Amino acid sequence: MHKVVMTAIALVAALSGSAFAKGDAAAGRTKAATVCLVCHGGAGVSSNAEWPSLAGQGNAYLVKQMKAFRDGTRSDPLMTPMAKPLSDVEIDNLAAFYASQPAAWSAAAAVAGQRATLNAYDAPELDTRSRPAASPTSVAHVPISPSDVVKVRPHPTRQYWADRLPEGEGRSTIVQKCQLCHDLQRTLAFARPKEQWQHIVESMIRRGAPMTADEIPVMVNYFTRYFGPESPAILSPGGLLEVGMKPCKRSDWPKGSSNFRSQWASPYNIWVSGQQGGTIDIVDPVKKNIVSRITCVSAPDRIEFSRDGSIAYAPDRVEHNVTVIDTRTGAIKAKIPLIDRPNTAVLSRDFSKLYVGIWPLRGDEDKRGYVQVVDTAQLKVIKTIEVKGGIHDTWMSADGSLLLAMSPPGLFMDLFDTRTDQKLWTCCTEAEIGTMNMEAGADGSTSRIFFSYGGYPGVVAIDPKTGKELTRVPLPIDTEGPSKGIRHQPPTSKGFGFHGGEISADGKDYWVTAGSYVYRYRLPSLQPVGDVHLAQVDQAGNPFTPAVEGSWLTISPDGGKVYAVRPGRNLLSEIDARTMQEVALIPTGEYPLHISLWPRGTP
Repeated sequence: MHKVVMTAIALVAALSGSAFAKGDAAAGRTKAATVCLVCHGGAGVSSNAEWPSLAGQGNAYLVKQMKAFRDGTRSDPLMTPMAKPLSDVEIDNLAAFYASQPAAWSAAAAVAGQRATLNAYDAPELDTRSRPAASPTSVAHVPISPSDVVKVRPHPTRQYWADRLPEGEGRSTIVQKCQLCHDLQRTLAFARPKEQWQHIVESMIRRGAPMTADEIPVMVNYFTRYFGPESPAILSPGGLLEVGMKPCKRSDWPKGSSNFRSQWASPYNIWVSGQQGGTIDIVDPVKKNIVSRITCVSAPDRIEFSRDGSIAYAPDRVEHNVTVIDTRTGAIKAKIPLIDRPNTAVLSRDFSKLYVGIWPLRGDEDKRGYVQVVDTAQLKVIKTIEVKGGIHDTWMSADGSLLLAMSPPGLFMDLFDTRTDQKLWTCCTEAEIGTMNMEAGADGSTSRIFFSYGGYPGVVAIDPKTGKELTRVPLPIDTEGPSKGIRHQPPTSKGFGFHGGEISADGKDYWVTAGSYVYRYRLPSLQPVGDVHLAQVDQAGNPFTPAVEGSWLTISPDGGKVYAVRPGRNLLSEIDARTMQEVALIPTGEYPLHISLWPRGTP
């Protein structure tokens, strides 16, 4: 691939070519979510310099290039197999969608104030335009807290992870194809049986990974040989086991100790799920440090707590179970087997049931998923609810009467009556959903549901009785505050949607996170308050931009602090809600994807 200079600003539709588009932009959005999102982003905003941003490009240009890739007049090892199955109608629809999106800029160009240089598949011609001068993108970050538990280091390079792969047939393909969206460590952190590797490859193809039919068995065989249940351990130069990790034997589960809580100095603490490192880190908000660590949970998701906080429930994405932990001692009490890969779980308001979203990592993840109901007294699954797509998030209403379950691959959200576990309605099929929250009215019943659409930079509100949309409010960019006038980098989360959100305990604020930014709205007006620019550094304080950025947040019980995990950076950010500023950066274990407050759990 040759480098091509790309410059663009958002112009009127006529200048971008979208005014003359003959495709269906809405249909193009849906197709893009299944074919193009992985490399080009949900709204055509590329997450890094390996692939061009398509947002705002001219319609005719996009049609011409996609047809060239499909018909073979242009060739690229990634684009050619992706474009070959596209029909003329699908190409027209995709071009109409991307041409209608606002143009975006690479992070490098925003920082340097220079023209963006991107690899653009050796494009023979490119729709180029001028752009305004750039402004700064970040402020000086606060000091990173010292850690007694985490060995702080600069974020490993992609080559570092590639070097962990043994030589063998398929290695070069995996290095090329599996680093398109994330570090190889995310791919190879855990050992899996051949059947699981087959399902994972099928799922990645469905999401747009450009693999040929001949490459699939070669890759699966490589994964199984070197990262299977019986494969020898692969250690880093420092002797660390960072890839090919295997579940603990039952005899190795933590037995716990009477002084497990001895370093807890606050009435609440923050449980951080290190999803690629097999740890749960417990952070004390006063000490701003990890005070306890739980191991033998391979890939923990969001953690829930019993009524008195003595029991923690951690869904495990790799072991396909819910790990039950005694929070008084740190001992693992049980592991409850599930039908397939869990994501988040939520407790009923009487704490008797745990509703677990199941997202099978398979090629048909957009058609099949489940919600499994766990009896917390018996510690076993008592019901399985089948739905039409893998479930990422579950959420419970404040009064406990309603359960939300949303499916990113299935492009829907279901609402259930918890008295009967019967579905009341399905909604929100426009695009992939990032996450959702339920606002309580004065009587405790649900007044509105808020969520995020991939491709829309803001909050969508719907009526809980009907699932019908009420309003959309854009993200509060460039409002008054310490970050006023500081340019936003293009998001490296899914499109423009946010991935984590929470309503404060007093119901007056709604906080969401997308990319390296945290946004605040006032309730019930949904009036934008402002945004917080989080430090764009790694654990060592070095400037760093991960392939994927932005995940979960939670709010302290008094509403004074907001905590956001930074999975691509292995950091936890603390935000002062009064000043709207980041005030602490706390190192965590590998890939801190989710966060919970003990003893409260999901609000």
